[in-house]
Parts: sequence; C-alpha cells; structure tokens
Amino acid sequence: MSWFLLALIPSALWAITNHIDKYLLSKYLKQLGFGSLILFSSIIGTILLPIVWLIDPHVFQIQPLHAFIIIISGIIYSIAWIPYIYALNQTEASRIAPFFATIPIFTYILGYFFLKEVLSPVQILAAILIIGSAVSLSMEKSENKVKIKKGVIALMMLSAALMATNSFLFKFIAIQESFWLTTFWEYIGLTIFAILILIFVPKYRHDFTSCLKYNPVWILSINGINEILNIGAKMILAYATLSIPLTVAWLAGNTSSFFVFIFGIIITVFFPKFNQENITKKIILHKSIAIIVLFIGSYLLNK
Repeated sequence: MSWFLLALIPSALWAITNHIDKYLLSKYLKQLGFGSLILFSSIIGTILLPIVWLIDPHVFQIQPLHAFIIIISGIIYSIAWIPYIYALNQTEASRIAPFFATIPIFTYILGYFFLKEVLSPVQILAAILIIGSAVSLSMEKSENKVKIKKGVIALMMLSAALMATNSFLFKFIAIQESFWLTTFWEYIGLTIFAILILIFVPKYRHDFTSCLKYNPVWILSINGINEILNIGAKMILAYATLSIPLTVAWLAGNTSSFFVFIFGIIITVFFPKFNQENITKKIILHKSIAIIVLFIGSYLLNK
C-alpha cells in the first residue's frame, strides 16, 4: 500500500467520528453535558496501554527527557479536542472537518525549522488547493453573503495548532526511539490528562458520571467505537509521518471533508433520526466544486 492510500484511511475514519460526535452532542450531551466526550477521548488511551505493552515489552527503555516530551505531547493532544468539541456544538460536522486541513500550515512551519522538511513546488501548489477548498467548505451563505462563524474559526484554528504540535512532537521522538514506544508514552499523557480532569474539573466529571447513569450500555458502546476509530486513525497517520514529511501526510489525511460530505448526505437521506445536514441543491453544488478542487490538490500531492 502506498503512503498516499495509507494516509487516506484516517480521513475516512475521522469523517465517521465527526458524525458520531455530532450525534452524541445533539441527542444526548446537550442535556447531559459534553465534558464526557473530552474524558472519553483520554480514557481510551489508558485502556490501550497494556495492549501496546504486549506489542512492545521494551516500552520502558526510553530516555527520561523523551518520555517527558511525549507525555506532554499526549496531554496537548487531549487538550486539542476541547475547542473542537465546543466548535462542533455550534455548527454542522461538515463545516467543522475542513478546518483540520489547516493543520499542514502549522506542521510545515514546525517541520521546516526543526525537522528540515521542505516541500516541492508541486506539493506547495497542492497544499494551496487543498487548504483553499477546505476554507470554501467551511463558509456559510446567508442572504447572498458569505458567512463565516468567527468563534468557530478561532476554536478550530486552536485545535489545529495543538494537533500539529502533537504530531510534530510524536515524530520528533519516534524517529529517535520507536513507533510503539512513543505511542505508549503518549497514552500515558492521555491518562494523566484524564486523571487531572477528573480531579480538578468538577463540571466535566459531573458530565461523565451523568452519561454513565443515563444510558451506560448505549453511550459507552457508541463512545468506545468512536474513540477506537479516532485512535486508529491517529496511529495510522502517525505511522505514515515517519516515512514522509509531516505536512504531506496531513495534506493527504485531511481529505476527510469529502468523506464527511458523502457520509452526511447518506445519513440525512437514509438515517435522518441519527443526524441531519443541510443538503439543498446550492449547498451540494458549492461543496461539490470545493471537493473537486480538493481532489485536484490530492492528485498533485501524489505526483
């Protein structure tokens, strides 16, 4: 499997998690509180710790400084989901996903200065097309005027910057240690963050316990599937970044706008009780043009 196809898998997985997150927020968490989503995303790392340990029993053979850096990276990753969830609570999943395409802007800066990664002219053109299409997909039209929710943009740019930092730190340590060893200590960071939230943020702790009391089997099942897909997508993309520049991996991986768009139409038409997206003819035409541009950029990226 080529690196490009490998990097496309996280796009599809993240598109699914976008819609599951929106479903949980709209159906349950607006009443129960969405702090539970933040905790679930961190707790799943704790559950996977023994599995990673079994895969690589040498996970404790790491330099103390490297362990500290990647633990901080794991905490940063957990924090990155907070602005994302707040933004998702304000608009459609298909409007949120495109902003993750701005992550390559931050990874390019970090990769250029610290990892000496440089893009070719064609890759730069591809980046412009992909990011431009993502911005177009995030726009809303109201009374013949383009409307962009500034609060959502600010939240998503913060989330993108934090995720880019996490991705950079992961690669920086993984190329010196190993993939599984770095993954293990990143999960330690997620676990520490979950413990800190449970102790010091009463609202999120209350949201978490409320969800467990409301419908524990259903909510735990949906959240469990959601977080496994999310972690799987992250691991695949992290593995891809070890072979190619950070920016290139994220550009390929951030074609999720296409999958979010397609899944949104399928859900709205066939499973309207699950979630509903705006699929008027004008919206579909607008998004289709943007996605065509996105795929042209993806094609150039793979040249």
